[in-house]
Amino acid sequence: MGIFEELKYLEKINFNIGAFVLTPIWCFVHGELFSSISMIILMILPYVFPIPKAIYIIVKILIFLFSLYYGIKGNAIAMNCEKYKDKDEFEYFNKKWTFAGIISLILYFTFSSIFHNVNAGFSIFKIGIDAITSY
Repeated sequence: MGIFEELKYLEKINFNIGAFVLTPIWCFVHGELFSSISMIILMILPYVFPIPKAIYIIVKILIFLFSLYYGIKGNAIAMNCEKYKDKDEFEYFNKKWTFAGIISLILYFTFSSIFHNVNAGFSIFKIGIDAITSY
């Protein structure tokens, strides 16, 4: 199944890709301020406070569940926030959110793989320097 068929399937089951990928921003724009702030706190928490690995895993699971909830219920929440005049306007902006979500995923995976490769390269460089200087 190609990417376009998968997007059509997600559209058919009313899965909101923009709300799933960009949850804190999407929630803020659609009036879900408590959820937006909660999600941002959960995302920042492991980097601000030293927490045990078990708590870190629980936080990551909560972030995923938040995102999944808004991916599944996002269309209904967006329609109820009275931000859109009609269904056509809703669909227009929903396509923009979908596009932004897909671009965000592509950028995330691209930069994370570049960072990982650069970091691995520095590790190999350090191993080489350590091997040379240990004699």
